[in-house]
Amino acid sequence: MGESPRFPPRERRRWAIRIVLLMADVVMLALATVAATMIRWGQLRHVQVLQEVGPTFTYVDLSLLIAFIWIGAMWVERLYDLDRVFWGTEEYKRVARALSLGVVVFIVATFALKLPGLSRAWTLMA
Repeated sequence: MGESPRFPPRERRRWAIRIVLLMADVVMLALATVAATMIRWGQLRHVQVLQEVGPTFTYVDLSLLIAFIWIGAMWVERLYDLDRVFWGTEEYKRVARALSLGVVVFIVATFALKLPGLSRAWTLMA
């Protein structure tokens, strides 16, 4: 009678699934930006966004920024809400809105950080 259940409680499983989904998205975003950097320059290290005097940002730094922006946009669109996952075409609309929001926020962030040397080809690929 006093035995513990075979599976963790439902809410704990739901949080575990959310974390797995989140980590999968982070990994895929990181791979996409690393691939964009490799395609554009053939290397990962020391590729700086700004060649002039001022703060130096590498494309690896921007990859992290992109990951946080898009994860935030996907969270805002409730793509990690397990009650709404796999709702057919509605989910595709939410993904499209999240990606669009991520692009807009990324463009605003690069403008705010004053990154004039940002490669448009890299940005498009990423």
